[in-house]
Amino acid sequence: KNKTISWGRESRSDQIEYLNGTVLTRQFLTWIPNEGFDLLIGKSQARRSLVLWRLSEKSQNESEISISVHPYIYEHWSSWKTQILHYFWIRRRLRSYLGSVLGGLDYFLRFGKHTPKNFPRSHPWFS
Repeated sequence: KNKTISWGRESRSDQIEYLNGTVLTRQFLTWIPNEGFDLLIGKSQARRSLVLWRLSEKSQNESEISISVHPYIYEHWSSWKTQILHYFWIRRRLRSYLGSVLGGLDYFLRFGKHTPKNFPRSHPWFS
């Protein structure tokens, strides 16, 4: 579920509730029509990750999307701890989650209807 907090020219934010009950607040920093957006997402002001979505047209009937995630946890950990955590835990889970996000988007574009819950698979962070 999504709950709008504010949506105007100066401020855009909402809350998203995942299937497992986790509630995250998204603050949209930049909104670029037909190109993408930047947002901060997290449970609290102090623990928010930066996410950059970009769209580009490859042809008249084909577009490309890229999602870059900069997890908040990297700001507070030393280099070697961050690298170990990233390699063995965060990277794999993040890839899986983003794969589900893109799979859901693909489903919606192909079939024109809401994506089934946990499509194409559940995820331990959000399901």
